[in-house]
Amino acid sequence: MVEEWVARQLRHPDEKERLGGALAWLAIRFSRTLSQVLAIGIGDEVQGEWSLSSSLKQLHRQSPRRRNAWKPDIDAQPYVAPVHDKQHVGLDAEVIAALASESCQGLRAPASLAEVWQYVSPGQKIEVWFNERMSAVCPRVTSGKLAEVWGQTVFDTSGNHHLARMLTAHPNSALPGACSYASWDINAIEQGLALPYQ
Repeated sequence: MVEEWVARQLRHPDEKERLGGALAWLAIRFSRTLSQVLAIGIGDEVQGEWSLSSSLKQLHRQSPRRRNAWKPDIDAQPYVAPVHDKQHVGLDAEVIAALASESCQGLRAPASLAEVWQYVSPGQKIEVWFNERMSAVCPRVTSGKLAEVWGQTVFDTSGNHHLARMLTAHPNSALPGACSYASWDINAIEQGLALPYQ
């Protein structure tokens, strides 16, 4: 029901409503609360937490893994699948359009999505905006609940809790080895994300 509401928001004629829908979509797909989504930085430097590329077309981050995890030495590399240190996930066209809307064009080089939201909706907290809209659709859903939606969706689809935990992990989350990105092939990750993955 919430995902259907987000899909409607992304097609809303008002740009503020579309931007709010895009932020809710990011919260769901990247398992974050709306306040965590607003903290997402904008830039091309890859960091531990998700950040939005300056092109506004993908999110990227360093792969979540234990910092003391084993890494193959030169002798072991031919026997070990390549490890990717960075993740790049493409966004849906409707989300890209909402983030790059005309109302956001006047904002020069925003450092975070919080700056974009405040430019489009000055003085209004994203949680208040979201709760006002949800009260009519699904009053028990709060912005904090958005962080739980995608993990459950992945588990329902795949039946695999390790894949669900891996796809929704925060940096330094101390994931067990079975949840490591190195344990999964690109096809399984793309199927769980339902978005283009590199």
